[in-house]
Amino acid sequence: MSKQELIDYFDTLAKTRDFWKKRNRYYHETLEKLFRFAIPESSRVLEIGSGTGDLLNSVKPTYGLGLDFSSKMVESAAKKYPKLNWRVGDAENFKPKEYFEYVIMSDLVGYLVDIENSFQSLNNVSDGNTRVVITHYNYFWEPFLKLAEFFRLKAKTPIQNWLSPNDIENMLYLAGFEIVKRGGKMILPLHIPLLSAFFNSFLVNLPLFCRLGLIQYAVARPVFKTAPGLSEQTVRE
Repeated sequence: MSKQELIDYFDTLAKTRDFWKKRNRYYHETLEKLFRFAIPESSRVLEIGSGTGDLLNSVKPTYGLGLDFSSKMVESAAKKYPKLNWRVGDAENFKPKEYFEYVIMSDLVGYLVDIENSFQSLNNVSDGNTRVVITHYNYFWEPFLKLAEFFRLKAKTPIQNWLSPNDIENMLYLAGFEIVKRGGKMILPLHIPLLSAFFNSFLVNLPLFCRLGLIQYAVARPVFKTAPGLSEQTVRE
């Protein structure tokens, strides 16, 4: 699918995005909980692929900027959260003159046309203290997700690029970032009292089981970048 076709798809989806998120509230609440754990409140946060803005708003940034190539998504986000900042832009050539403590890329990687260039562009918004938090879905779940689409339990999505966690780690390293933490969340994507807590709060944190999680996540940091205020001599010492 071409980039323009993707833009058209998300422009159309913007009209019903909140409906589908409400229908899959448990999934999105789990995502928000994961990002709130990784990102302290009152941080400077950039979300690339910000959609209608709910995730960026949930981490309560002191300064938040949402970037999306869908003007309709940006328009919706700006109406819902006018105190945050929203911009139409492309992840592959985003070059702002500002740095962020955290960068969010949630359920985005599979839609990127040029993943390598998009990861390289993260250098434009990061310094030595920046952390990039990425989530992507586990390809193991693809048949189940398509079945959910067939029964209209979730919105239909275009075919995505599939990258394994190791592929993402290698591409981030080539762009100048290293993984400091990664794992999986949500083995049971339905909210069933007690049972969901057992699967998604306990079992998914065990070795091997984390690989079955629908949500795969990674936290990355710049490899060889000096933090502001530190000289190269200080770093060498």
